[in-house]
Amino acid sequence: MNSKMEKIEELVCLEIEGDYGHFRKSYTTSSPLTHGVPPRTAITGFLGALMGLPQKGENNYHYVFHPERARIALIIKNPIQRKSVNKNMLKVKGETGKLIDLSGPPREIERNQVPFEILRNPKYRVYLWLEDKEKEKKFVEIVENHKSVFTPYLGISEFIADFNYLGKKNVDFRRDSDIQIDSVLRKESYQPIFEKGKKYRRENTSLLMNEDRVVKEFGEILYEESGDSIEVNNAEYFEVDKTGENITFLTG
Repeated sequence: MNSKMEKIEELVCLEIEGDYGHFRKSYTTSSPLTHGVPPRTAITGFLGALMGLPQKGENNYHYVFHPERARIALIIKNPIQRKSVNKNMLKVKGETGKLIDLSGPPREIERNQVPFEILRNPKYRVYLWLEDKEKEKKFVEIVENHKSVFTPYLGISEFIADFNYLGKKNVDFRRDSDIQIDSVLRKESYQPIFEKGKKYRRENTSLLMNEDRVVKEFGEILYEESGDSIEVNNAEYFEVDKTGENITFLTG
């Protein structure tokens, strides 16, 4: 962890939740599976929607929340529940592979039910540090009044999300051995100590995306499905004042 990160003393905290969520795994197509937690790229999209940041151009959300200028930690607050549902899809290509003309009501259009894996009652706590304090101030002004510029959702637009601003939290940087970490871990950065009775899951998720929505960096994460903490060796982490939570960032 670089020296700039060690100097972090305060983080913005909010919780995000919804009835359903879906964060599609990149290697699934016809029957999409979901990550149990939103990838970092999905979190930055969510935060960017709250602030009204564009996808491209000056001060787009990819730039504002780039790992060089922002740090994000994620905690699971509701146990991960997965369920398969059938979603009605429309066939938009004809036999020649060309897109069907949808400029007017089609006389006949094929429908297909596709099984989707979704999350039930997902809820997460997000800790955010922004290097640009003016943008952090703008972000806080929006979320503390429970407002958003664009509609936030959990993965896909059908799954509208809610959020709750929990204020700014003081944090202390620490180094310890055999410590319980409450946030989602970068697998390659920590050595976990697996405990009996806990259900761990490792996933490869997107961490960084450019303006054209091309993923530039993937990384393995590790979490416990009920939201319980994970014991690790030789950890660099932040202890959150009053909550007692120990967190690490998804990048950095």
